[in-house]
Order: sequence, then C-alpha cells, then structure tokens
Amino acid sequence: MMRRRLWNVFRLLALASPVLTSLPSWAESRLDTLFIMCRLQDNGDAHITEKRVMHIDEEGSELYIPIGNLKGSQLADLKVFDEKGSDFYQNIGRWDSNAPRHEKARKCGIVDKGDGSYELCWGIGEYGNRTYYTQYTITNLVRSYSDYDGMNHMFVNPGIYPPPRHVLVSISHEKFALDEDNVRAWGFGFEGDVEVRSDRVLVASDGRLGGDDYVVVLCRFAQGLMRPALVTDDSFDTLREKAFEGSDYGEQKKSLSDKVADIIAWIVMALGGVGTVIGGIYGLNAVGSDSRKEKKLKKELTADLTWWREPVFGLQKSNSYLAGLSFISGYNTKNLLSAYVLKMLYKGWLKVVDERNNSTLAGSPDPEKKMYLAIGKDSDDGGTLDNDLTMMANLFIIFRQAAGDDGILQMGELAKYMDNNRVVLAPFVERLREMTFAFQIKDESLKGKIRQLLGFKKFLEEFTLSNERHAYEVNLWKDYLIYATLFGCGEQVRRDMKQINPEFFKMDDITRQIEDRPDLLSLLTTTVASGTERVASLMEREKAEREQTRRSSGLGGSSSLRGGGGHSGGGHGGGIR
Repeated sequence: MMRRRLWNVFRLLALASPVLTSLPSWAESRLDTLFIMCRLQDNGDAHITEKRVMHIDEEGSELYIPIGNLKGSQLADLKVFDEKGSDFYQNIGRWDSNAPRHEKARKCGIVDKGDGSYELCWGIGEYGNRTYYTQYTITNLVRSYSDYDGMNHMFVNPGIYPPPRHVLVSISHEKFALDEDNVRAWGFGFEGDVEVRSDRVLVASDGRLGGDDYVVVLCRFAQGLMRPALVTDDSFDTLREKAFEGSDYGEQKKSLSDKVADIIAWIVMALGGVGTVIGGIYGLNAVGSDSRKEKKLKKELTADLTWWREPVFGLQKSNSYLAGLSFISGYNTKNLLSAYVLKMLYKGWLKVVDERNNSTLAGSPDPEKKMYLAIGKDSDDGGTLDNDLTMMANLFIIFRQAAGDDGILQMGELAKYMDNNRVVLAPFVERLREMTFAFQIKDESLKGKIRQLLGFKKFLEEFTLSNERHAYEVNLWKDYLIYATLFGCGEQVRRDMKQINPEFFKMDDITRQIEDRPDLLSLLTTTVASGTERVASLMEREKAEREQTRRSSGLGGSSSLRGGGGHSGGGHGGGIR
C-alpha cells in the first residue's frame, strides 16, 4: 500500500514539475544546505556556527540573519568567513545595508533595529556557488529554571530567502555528552525529525522549508549539568506547555508518505488548468522510463517461455519473487498461508476427520457434514532454518494451542485465540510480514531462475495439455497442488488432475477430502489471514503509540509543524537581499 501511494506521489510530482519550475520565484538562487552548530557553554552561553552552501545568481548585495526577542540575552563575537579560507571578514560594527555591493564584500556587521532586535549581516561578494560560515555568541541561551535547565530558541526564521533545501541543527555541550540520561528535545515549525544521540541533539528537516516554516528547538537539561548565569523562578514545564500550544505533540501523526501525497495533491489541484495539462505531457515522459524498463524486463522473462516441470524456489521465495513483478498480480499473504496449510495436511501435521461413516463420534463442530480439521502428528521441522518449515512449525503451534484439549480446529476458537494472544503471535506476524515482502529482480543471474519459475506457473496453468498421467508421480502431484495454491490456480489444477487421472483421487485421501470439502482449507486460511491482519494492525497502533509517547516525552521522533511559542531569537526573513 505504501509503495503504491508513494508511486502516486511521484506521478503527481512529475505532473506538477514543469508548472513549478516555470513560476517566477527563487528558483535561480538556492540555499542547498543550512547546517547550524550550537555549542553550549557551562554558563549557558551558546557559540553558534552557521554553514550555508548555496548558489547566488546575480541578485542582492548582502546576506543577513534577523535575531530578536532575546529576552535578556546579548549578541557578541560576530565572525564570517567563506570557502576561500579561514580569514575572517572585516567586522565593521554598525552595518549600512544601503552601501553598494563592492563596499560590502568581505565585510560583516550588525544592524540594531532599535526594538531589541538585530540583523547579522555580511557582503555577498562574488556570485555563483558559495559557502559561508557565520559565527556568533548568544549569551544566556540556556537558563536555570526551578525544576530543570532549558532553552527554547528559533534557529531558522519563517520567510528566509531562498528557503533552505535541507536544515540540520546540532546541539552539543563543550564538556559533557548530551544523551537520553540528561536531555530531552522537541522540534517545531517544520517537517523533520529530532534525535537524541549519544553525544548531542540532532534536528533535521525532511526537505525544503516552506515560506512559513521555521525551526524552533526546545531542550530540557538535567540540573547540575551546567551552571547557567541566568536563573529564573519559573518552571521548565511552564516553558514546555507554552511551546506545546498549537503543536501536535500528544497527537497521532500521519505517515510521511501520506503527508507528502496530500501536499503534492494540493499543489496539483491548486495549479490546475493549462499547467497541469502541460505537466501531464511531461509526466508521461518522466514515468515512461520506468514503464520502458518494466516492459523490457517482462519481455526478457516471458519471451518464448517454455514449461518447467518442478519447483524452482521454496514457497516463500516463489511468492516474493512473483510479487516483485509488476505484470504479475494476485500474490498475497493468504495464498502463501493456503499453500502452507495444504503442505501441513500432506505432512500429517493437520488432518481432515471424516465422520460420515461414523456418526457415533461426539464433538464434531459440524454434525451435518461431519468433516472437520484437527491436529495431527507433531511438526518435524527439526530446528531447521528453512523459511517455509519454520513458518509451518509456527503455524502448527498456533493451531494446536487454539484447538485446545480435544484437538479439533474450530474456526471460532482460532479467531478468538488470535484476538486474545497478540503478544504471543507478534513474532509470527512480524516474520510473516518480512517473508511476504516483494523481491525486486535486479540481479541478472536470477533472471534464468525467474524464467523457470514463470515456466512452472505456466505448466500448472496449462496442466491438462501436459498429459502428466502417471500414478507413480503422486508425490510430485502433491507439490503441484501446493504450488498451484500459491499461484492462485489450485482449484483449476485440482480439476485438471481429476480429469487426467481420476485414480489419483482414489489413491490419495487428503486430495479427495479437499475435493469433497474445499471450503475447509479456505475457511482456515481466511481465518488465519484475518487474524494476522488484526494482530498486525494492533501492533502498528501500539508501535505508533509507543513512538508518540517517546516523541512527546522528548526522546526523539518527528517534529511538529506548528507550536514552539515562547521561544527566544528569531524574527522574519533573512537570506539574500
């Protein structure tokens, strides 16, 4: 589902691309990376270095960083240098933004706005590909509260031009490692992630910041780690509550793919009209390359395909390789489970009890038809690492525990067992999910084997033409039925076998019983598939709840698009002017 949704995202992006690139905007100048390193000092001061990797296309004469709302902090020690070396630009103190570009080259300074806000400025100098390093100190960024030490600071303003394509903020301490034992962190105003590492806090955007996006980081530190010079009687919790207002901390969030899809869909709808039509032409070309690759692969794998008369891979690998081919459909978890159950019947781990000639036996779950599934002999996987045997052994344990003391496998009991034992079933469900993942066919050496697999499928689908009539091949026919079940053509192959060799059904009790009650296999696998889906859904929900709890507690996770109120620093704009 996620792969399909992301594919739709890419198609929408292809449709929108020509329209977006034609809009008169900041497309020519760009800020590829904004890397902000915040080094905290023992007294609460912060030494900050901002690295900008950018391209400036003959516009503007200076770059600037607005910083206001300092709340008792001071700015100091402005230094700037660029990709040409570590020689600092000349700090001229009071900055004149109206000066010509050539006078600003290799100089820096500060504009005092007179309202407690400032602008750190430096000259662009040459246009083209540039890298700038801006260093400055903010005093008392970390403050001592009644319960913790903390900071809440805007590192990137809304309205910065051009908006950075990627932002990374690193917060560390001059002496101590910041880790989960002594720090909690939250991010606001952007799409991205917060990570509390073994030595620092890392905050990263998922991509380009929008015009209204900003980066605010809230950090809580254990008291005693630092000795902040600025002490307040307020509590950190009060600061945190203010920052959380309007945020989605404490709420469940959409997945990244869903949010990206929603945003791009909105863009396409908003642009609409002629642009979308033009974009559609472009989109067909953009998507066409992948389509051509798929057509080429299909031709390589199916051209002059001949029969192959025996299994090529195990059940799980066969399912995953076929699921990875876009021109093959119908491969799913239920088919794989059905094949496993049928193989378990042939191995005797499960049995079909037929009471039609013995009406005295009590306890049948279906007294009218008097045929039902029951637990057979113990599994004989022998501790093997074979994927198929391991999964069947796990299924056998589930069936045996669900059946209870009477050994009768009733569908209601199985469904109830799966609903009430999701903690026990979690490893099985997780492994099943991993095993049904679609394999991509990228290895050239595999293509011959995949052709054999497709040839085996073709052979089973055309079984009546094969004239495979020999009764001594009964064991191979069992494999045929198992793989036909995996391929989704089990009933057809069973009918073909009966047409070719009716004696086979007289010789093999299990095949005959399945022919009499094909719904037994279907009911069992449907119950298992539905149960595993419910368990998987609950696991995902519980995982999301755990991640959200961890995220809201400041131990890392996705940032909030809004919130961050009560921060220091910031303002609006910045960048080229």
